[in-house]
Formats: sequence, structure tokens, C-alpha cells
Amino acid sequence: MLTAERLREIVEEHFAAENSRDVQSIIDTVDDHVEYHVKSPSYPDDHSPFGVTSGSDGVRKLWENMYLTFTDYHIELDDVLTYPDRNQAFALVTITATPKEDFEGLPAGKPFRYSVAALCDYNDEGLMTRETVYGNMPIVIWGLRRMHAFLDAEAS
Repeated sequence: MLTAERLREIVEEHFAAENSRDVQSIIDTVDDHVEYHVKSPSYPDDHSPFGVTSGSDGVRKLWENMYLTFTDYHIELDDVLTYPDRNQAFALVTITATPKEDFEGLPAGKPFRYSVAALCDYNDEGLMTRETVYGNMPIVIWGLRRMHAFLDAEAS
């Protein structure tokens, strides 16, 4: 069982790794079989919705994509609520992202900000076993793109 202080520490370490733009640093904070659920909109009958990633390879691909899309992607930890009896932490963060190229009508090079909530589960060694993220704007946008592609596939 992790203490409240240790949970807060490992949450901070994880988000610091995401800020580092070093994908291996992120991988070092997660279990090899981590479930990364970055929620996005989807159709109930779509069996391949965008936004669910499993395993450290899936996490690697997700962050490589984010770093290719954004020249800067900074996560500020606003608050952490800890649940030591469950080895869980609930993090509230503010993200400032700067698109490398125009992104859904937003100009390249102009930073934008949004808020995200993440429920993080850990094993007793302090490695993340699951992260469920709510409100990640790029993921929501990519989910909407997937919804359009799903509709197009159904129409053909």
C-alpha cells in the first residue's frame, strides 16, 4: 500500500516525465501492462473507438504522436487527491499546448490551454497500472475524427 505522500510524489514524477518530452521517462513511470484510457467520444457500435491504449508500447505511441503534433506540451499539476487504501490518485491538471501546424483551425505556434482530470492507479512498487483521462482536447478531437471515419465506412 502506498502512502498519500508517496502517491503525490509519483503523480508529480509522472507528469514531470510527460513534460520532459522524453518518452522513455514516461515509460519508466508505468507498468509494462498499463491500461491508458484517454476518453474520447465514440459511437456505441464502433468496436475500435479512438482513445484507449494498452501496454507501454501503446503509451509510447500516444506520446510520440503528441510530441509530433505539439512543439510544446506543458502539464501543470493543479491538485492531487490521494486514496492510499486503493493506491489511487485523482489529478487535476491544466495543459498548455502549442500546435506545430494548424490544428483544427487553431494556428500553428499559438498556445492554447485546457483542463484535464486523470484517475491514476498504481501498484505497490509505485508504477502506474491504469490512467483514465477525461477532457484531453486533442484526444477528443481525434475521437471526433474517428467518428467521422466510422460514419464514412458505414456509408460505403
